[in-house]
Amino acid sequence: MGMSAWHYILCMGALSAMMTITSAIAGQVPQQRASIDQSFDFVPRRPVPAHVRFCEIYVGQCDIYTDRRPLNRSPQDDLNAAIKVNWSVNRTITPVEDGGFDSWDINVPQGDCEDFALQKRKELIALGWPTHALRLAITRTPRGTVHAVLLVNINGSDFVLDNLTSRVLRWHETPYEFLIIQDKHDPKAWHDIIIAGLLG
Repeated sequence: MGMSAWHYILCMGALSAMMTITSAIAGQVPQQRASIDQSFDFVPRRPVPAHVRFCEIYVGQCDIYTDRRPLNRSPQDDLNAAIKVNWSVNRTITPVEDGGFDSWDINVPQGDCEDFALQKRKELIALGWPTHALRLAITRTPRGTVHAVLLVNINGSDFVLDNLTSRVLRWHETPYEFLIIQDKHDPKAWHDIIIAGLLG
């Protein structure tokens, strides 16, 4: 089985149990705007249990950080940094399924999709990125697999850092259906994703 197939398998299981999508949302297609915030409404939801545990174990990882990047940087500089971190983490962590217990971790030699996304977030924060520009998102792949990625906002556009590919694409260029997302201002809070205007 190829590496891509293994990655699809790794993010099945525990994540699937927390996803509930109503029939009213199914089949809806969002407008393809640069920022995911412009295409969806966000409805507060209960925090993801595995993320609550992560925040308790990894002190400081769920704190709020301001922007500490050089003022003279360009959007291309930010994109280059994101591409480098995505490439590096994808090659540093060996994909391994959690098994029966869904554990979200950083600084591990092996892990599943959440661990990849969290490690990328950690490394970008260390490079000076603000937390409001880094949000975890839970998606569904075309194969029906629940899959975690990291959204990074660069100059108003949201890009996806993904352990399934070294390519860094805009969110609407990916084949994924976005299900839930981390809050922009409070890293401990989460939202269900609803097509903009669907709620009236």
